[in-house]
Amino acid sequence: MSNEVARLAARVAALERQLARTTRTARLAYSSIEDGAIEVHDRDGALTGIVGVQPDGTTGVTAVNGPPPPTPSAPLVEAGLSAIKVTWDGGFTDAAFAPLDLARVQVHILPSATAAPDVRNPVATIEAGSGASATVGIDGHDAVWVRLLAVNTSGIPGGASTAAVAAPRLADGGDIAAGSVRAEHLDADAVNGKTVTGAVVQTATAGPRLVLNPASSDGQPALEMYSGSRAEIAPGRVRSGVLDMGSWLQPQITVDSPLVGGSRADITLRSPAMDGQGSVKLEPSDQTDGYAHATVQNGGPNADSAITLYGSRGSKAGGGAHSIIVKGSGITVNSGTRQMTFTDGVLKAPNIVTGIVTITPTPNTPTSITVSGLNVAGSVHRAFVTAYSVAPGTVAECSASNVSASGLTVWVNRTNNVSTNVWYLIIGS
Repeated sequence: MSNEVARLAARVAALERQLARTTRTARLAYSSIEDGAIEVHDRDGALTGIVGVQPDGTTGVTAVNGPPPPTPSAPLVEAGLSAIKVTWDGGFTDAAFAPLDLARVQVHILPSATAAPDVRNPVATIEAGSGASATVGIDGHDAVWVRLLAVNTSGIPGGASTAAVAAPRLADGGDIAAGSVRAEHLDADAVNGKTVTGAVVQTATAGPRLVLNPASSDGQPALEMYSGSRAEIAPGRVRSGVLDMGSWLQPQITVDSPLVGGSRADITLRSPAMDGQGSVKLEPSDQTDGYAHATVQNGGPNADSAITLYGSRGSKAGGGAHSIIVKGSGITVNSGTRQMTFTDGVLKAPNIVTGIVTITPTPNTPTSITVSGLNVAGSVHRAFVTAYSVAPGTVAECSASNVSASGLTVWVNRTNNVSTNVWYLIIGS
């Protein structure tokens, strides 16, 4: 019996020694995470980190829901050629060290010192937590303001830094080394061996070229454009001048095409110098035989604006002309000696004539009256007539005969001898 007690006591002692060794060993020693992750929570139970498989399927260590990072110190900005160099010294206004979950510091270019940065649109980033520099290109040369914004690995931004201001600078003598621009860098024909002031500047001496001529053929400065065509008599031109309109001066610019065969097209632009009365005129050719043009005339506050489209047929094609004039007061269409107008919603056309006649009929007998002296356009004419009566049933018939360009005969037949107004309409086609 004593031997059994001794063995039992020995086993209890061995178990105590084994338990003591187990309690002194790390709980995760020789352990692994199989297709999973360990979540780290703060004392309030909020998730602050994930170790292992991430929600997107990747594996790593991710900080989650970290606090906003501190505000970076103000940047140092230096003006460059169409750019600004931004330097961050790695410091923060309210912390001695960068937080361990700092991801990057964003660089923002803003229109004012108080403008708030948009964390979604930085112009550059500084990835080094110890500080670094970034050079940012700037459109124009106006002053801009720079602010820095720290973002942690959770994507949470902190406060924006104090703004620093700078303006990109223009190139000066110090940016171009002496002797760096040599003759092989220039096209000798472009300079033409002359000074620019008061001299002709041209891109070539022959063939297609542009010429800045201070005194063109009419004495006005002009940009002359040579096409190089053998048929060209004179170059195309862009000229500016002033017309003396008597009571005011009218500035204008004229664009001429090259002169070929004694004719050229042109566009004239006249500024609204007096009461807003400017104009634009387009001429495909300055020949008067078969001439055409489009003109837009601004009337200003005291006149009627107008758009004119004019076209004529050449003498060898039979001659003739048509035009359309659109004004603020109405529309006029001219066809040879004929004219159609549309004013206040009323159309008046040379092939449409209306009128009224008064007939005192013999009771129950067709009675007529003849209308003459008309001039209805067209070669085929049709007439429509209708009687006006306050006693329906008393007018048995109303008709027209002898319809022509010069007139018609209007008939009415009614049961009494009451004077009757009859409207007529003639349409020529």
